[in-house]
Amino acid sequence: KTAEIVVLAGRWSYFFEHTRFDNKEGGKEFRNPSFPNFNLETPPRNPSEYSTVTGERVRETVTKLLQSGKKVILVYPVPEVGWDVPKYLAREILFGIERQEPLSTNFAVFAERTRNTYAQLDLLEDQSALIRIKPEEVFCNTFLPDRCIAQLDGKPLYFDDNHLNGIGATMLSKKIVEAMRERGWI
Repeated sequence: KTAEIVVLAGRWSYFFEHTRFDNKEGGKEFRNPSFPNFNLETPPRNPSEYSTVTGERVRETVTKLLQSGKKVILVYPVPEVGWDVPKYLAREILFGIERQEPLSTNFAVFAERTRNTYAQLDLLEDQSALIRIKPEEVFCNTFLPDRCIAQLDGKPLYFDDNHLNGIGATMLSKKIVEAMRERGWI
């Protein structure tokens, strides 16, 4: 039996922007980037071209899946953090720093970082076999105004600087299941 529902998720902002993340609050990734080349004869000359090419490739993939009769759940960008969340929180404990609010990043930085990604993904036409999930609705402006949380109830939601751990993934999964129920998929 083949899959009826396909969930597409990725570190979209990284691929669309073709840059590592800087949260503008001291959390900046320094690892060398490695990006897909999409088997292009002529690679894009500047980062804005990567956004367009990446958008075209993602939309092509979604369209092919939909045309083949699949239902698609397209997960928009999960907020990047810029810090390795568990290590950052462990360092605070080691140095006796007591946190008053959950570790978080600025929503405006997230919005700017994902602007091109959203613009490209939003070019897909709405249809009954496509569900769009926006993780910002789970993590941003929900627990803290103008912030995207990386920690809740003293527990990290990420296992590094951009991958949700079991707690964070469960929070996002609940939103996905809720959307599937609303659409009558389950």
